[in-house]
Amino acid sequence: MKQEISHGLGPATQHLLSLVDSAPFREFVSAITGVRDLISDPTQKFAGVHRMPPGGFTKIHRDFEVQSTTRLFNRLNLLIDLNRDWPEAYGGSLELWPAEMSALGRRIFPQFNTMILWETQGATLHGLPDPVTCPPGRMRLSVASYYYTTTRRVPAPGERRVRYWAARPGEDHCMERMSWQDHLRALMPDPLYNVLRAARDRISRARRSRAS
Repeated sequence: MKQEISHGLGPATQHLLSLVDSAPFREFVSAITGVRDLISDPTQKFAGVHRMPPGGFTKIHRDFEVQSTTRLFNRLNLLIDLNRDWPEAYGGSLELWPAEMSALGRRIFPQFNTMILWETQGATLHGLPDPVTCPPGRMRLSVASYYYTTTRRVPAPGERRVRYWAARPGEDHCMERMSWQDHLRALMPDPLYNVLRAARDRISRARRSRAS
């Protein structure tokens, strides 16, 4: 399993995280993605160093939409690979898949200093689905940062976040088993779903205002 470490980091890693979370870098990210008014997560939840030990993997999935502590909306993911002298035989490639999971969109080998940036939405699925095969004592390493906004991204027509996990062609679809919340969301008509989301957004903004 992936290990996420955001505390007790060394000075070089802390400096890198401060750089990618800084206002100038967020403006740079906005310029190349078109997503405005980006906010860094002061809690660094899910961010920091991501480590994948031998045998570790993460199935293809959609990321969370709302950060549970800040109630901000997750908009962009940034990863920087830190793997020096990492042979292809070790694996650990990131896979990006389209919403319908029809064919692999892109496989990105974790070459040192590779930076990957993508928008978080219902149609962006990703993961490290094949177990890492590096020897004991080594790990697949990357630094991650997440960017947020105070308002929700406007979804494309018909776009829904229902399943968290997604099976690749040929994989057992039982891995996509949904929770009761997922089933309820799938059955709900879009107009009602959008009204409830808007109400939840207003409650979240009110909570943030009281906490600030």
